[in-house]
Amino acid sequence: QQPVGNAMFGATAILGPVLGPVMGGWLTENVSWHYAFFINLPVGAALITLLLVAIPYERPRFEQLAEADWFGIAGLALGLGGLTVVLEEGEREQWFSSPDIRWLAATSLLGFLLLAIGQIRSRHPVIQLRLLRDRQFGSVVMMAMIVGVALYGTAYVIPQFLSGIAGYNSLQSGWIVLLSGVPMILMMPFTPLLMRLVDIRIAVGTGFLLLAASAFIETDLSPLSYGGSFVASQLMRGVGTVLAMLFLNQAAIRSVPASQAGDASG
Repeated sequence: QQPVGNAMFGATAILGPVLGPVMGGWLTENVSWHYAFFINLPVGAALITLLLVAIPYERPRFEQLAEADWFGIAGLALGLGGLTVVLEEGEREQWFSSPDIRWLAATSLLGFLLLAIGQIRSRHPVIQLRLLRDRQFGSVVMMAMIVGVALYGTAYVIPQFLSGIAGYNSLQSGWIVLLSGVPMILMMPFTPLLMRLVDIRIAVGTGFLLLAASAFIETDLSPLSYGGSFVASQLMRGVGTVLAMLFLNQAAIRSVPASQAGDASG
């Protein structure tokens, strides 16, 4: 049953950035862009309901707070928080000519140092980076990062191009992004069977080739390009994402013992 569960779980992760621009675009054009943020309210209410109904209650064990990896927790917050702002605002602030960027970069560096201390000192680090020393699992993580760049990067850049250059409104841009979801939806019922029959290396390799090809055919875009220029590449990107992402998730599950599944997921 594992491939079935993996396919269902993967569908939520893949379809989120595909459906989001359409929903946000509709709200922007018909109500106000402010309401795009309120999408989280009904979703959050549904998740809290599922949390209370479906997940068995466990008594909190407060005594374990003393054993928590506080260095790692603080390090993740400072390191990733500072790095996010540096990368987001750096160009606007002229990078290290800005004292704010310098301070945030120093904060981020301090955070990653604290994270490293937690890896050494704690018996149960907040994130088990030592798992990356496993060749198979480390390779899966690196490949998943590349797929993430392709998936989330294009989901961000394509609407920017369409709205800023091609003159599309938010909803029209969202429909172009949704094109990549069409092959995802069509393939989802068959992915559990594919996981049983197709070698993971073949599936992931094919997925990467399709992602690369979808990016390559967009290299001739010009200011005269429009939404139709993205149809073929978006459809290819959808197939490539399914093959790469879902099979990589399955490879990650198989590459660690059950006792380390929680740490590997993190």
